[in-house]
Amino acid sequence: MSCRKNLSIFIALVLILFCAFPAAAQEKENIKGLEKKIGKESNETLRDAEKTEELVNKNRAELENILNELESSLQKGKSGLKQSKDKFQSLLEQKEKLEAEIEKEKDAVKNVQGAVFTAAKNAHSLVKKSPVTSEHPDRLQKLQPLLQKERFPGMDGIKTLVWVLKTEMRESGNIEKRKGTIIGTEGEEKEAEIVRAGALTSVYKLPGGKVGFLQMNSQGEMVAVPGNLSWFTRGDINDFIDGESSHLPMDLSGGAVFKRLTQSRGIMEWIQAGGMLVWPIFIVAFAALVIAVERIIFLMRIRSNSDRIMSDINGYVQKGKWQECKEYCETNSRFPTCRVFGSVLEHLGVSQEAMENAIQEAILRQVPRLERFLPTLNILGAIAPLLGLLGTVTGMINTFHIITLFGTGDPKLMSGGISEALVTTQLGLAIAIPIMLMHHFLERRVDKIVGDIEEKGNSFTLTLIKYGVIKGGKDSGDNA
Repeated sequence: MSCRKNLSIFIALVLILFCAFPAAAQEKENIKGLEKKIGKESNETLRDAEKTEELVNKNRAELENILNELESSLQKGKSGLKQSKDKFQSLLEQKEKLEAEIEKEKDAVKNVQGAVFTAAKNAHSLVKKSPVTSEHPDRLQKLQPLLQKERFPGMDGIKTLVWVLKTEMRESGNIEKRKGTIIGTEGEEKEAEIVRAGALTSVYKLPGGKVGFLQMNSQGEMVAVPGNLSWFTRGDINDFIDGESSHLPMDLSGGAVFKRLTQSRGIMEWIQAGGMLVWPIFIVAFAALVIAVERIIFLMRIRSNSDRIMSDINGYVQKGKWQECKEYCETNSRFPTCRVFGSVLEHLGVSQEAMENAIQEAILRQVPRLERFLPTLNILGAIAPLLGLLGTVTGMINTFHIITLFGTGDPKLMSGGISEALVTTQLGLAIAIPIMLMHHFLERRVDKIVGDIEEKGNSFTLTLIKYGVIKGGKDSGDNA
């Protein structure tokens, strides 16, 4: 209807336009023709408009039906969306719960994984050094997967770990004897008789009779421990392998004793580690040894002849053979007792007090000979630790010099100076202590000899008084 109305208005406007502006006859005819044409087109347009209106009305009804269907579908979609949202929210809550449970399980799994990894690492260190591994070499390979920190071991891995530990515990209580191949001290393979005592110690005996300890290397092979064993240790190992003894030296240190045995140094290496100051200390020791030996021999000879000399002289005095007595003392003048008696015989006939003074003077003349070299020995005993202390200072100076140049990153660089310091100190003290003990012994021996000479001198004086050779009393002016 609206299209028809608009068309009518348009035609009216066209007619008014042609009426308002008159033109020529030709133009009027054209206008009439045009009017007819317009009228015809207008009718066609009206028919088309009616058809269009019908189609529009029909399409509108269809669109309204479609719209109603879409609105219905939208309502259903909204209802489904709400249900989906509710379900999604429920699933999110369920997911959060499951994630929380998974986190708890992860912590438990991590704890189990860490415990298994630690146990496997400790077991690997134990098995690597254990002599049982030579009989079960596959244990190291089975433990390798368990040493991967990021890998979960699983029940198979845990069972493997339990098997390894149970094997170690079971074999630690057994003593196994077998024949097998070992790596000798020179690196060659040899057939030997092997005895394993639990999980601590393995020993071997070669066909030639050589015995020793065994330890595991990084490839799981049994290697002979280098080093010189004592005669008693070798004998115990040999008797145990032959079944003649139940006593076997054991290594309870986990191989530390073997390491110490292989790193032991000889005497020359020990001396070289002490540096140049070791030789002055040895010179002091040699000089002290010479003095000590000379003094011991000298003093022991005096002790062995004192009583015999006194007995011989008393025999001459009883018989009044003074000339023979003097000759006897001159013959044995190397002994201090004879020299003292010789001095006393030169004062025959004097008073007792004068005789005692003569004896004391004679004894005082013998003391320097008895104490000869003892002060020197005392000085050597004091010098030895001082030389050791000097070596200590020298070694520490070298150590600090190395620290200044290279820092403290490598302890091997400092070991030379520290070794020099410790060796010289040890050697100085080791020499000074016996020197001081020997000096004390010799000094006490000299005191004892001097006391014995005084005793023998007083006894000789009493013998002379008894036989009337000298006068008793304190009258120093009396003469023979």
